Amino acid sequence: MKEVVVNHSRSEVLNLIFAYENYSLFIPGCISSTKKEISKSKTQGKLVFSFLNKNYIFESLNQEIEDGLKMDQVSGPFKSFRSFWRVTSANNKTLINFTAEFDTNYVLGLIATDKRINSVADKIIAAFLARLS
Repeated sequence: MKEVVVNHSRSEVLNLIFAYENYSLFIPGCISSTKKEISKSKTQGKLVFSFLNKNYIFESLNQEIEDGLKMDQVSGPFKSFRSFWRVTSANNKTLINFTAEFDTNYVLGLIATDKRINSVADKIIAAFLARLS
């Protein structure tokens, strides 16, 4: 889990998170990002990442909820992947919580060590924070 406090409004943060069709503009390693609306609060996303000279396609079913975004992998490099962005406000600050639960196959498990996953997560959070500024 990653947790960050920012001086941006809750709506600014949510708008950035919900606009994952723009992730390829600022997330390291994301070379393509698209979003297809299914209903008012549900979308399908497709992110393509380049990692260690190989492209990985991650497709997800996403649900925008009052305090964040739930993402569930539909297809991709993981056996399963679920993440949740939660954005709350208190004392003129905005708290961003990002959690992810995933299960890898054997080959990806050799590449996706905890240290590497945490490093990637830190880079993604840093990219979001830089985009907010």
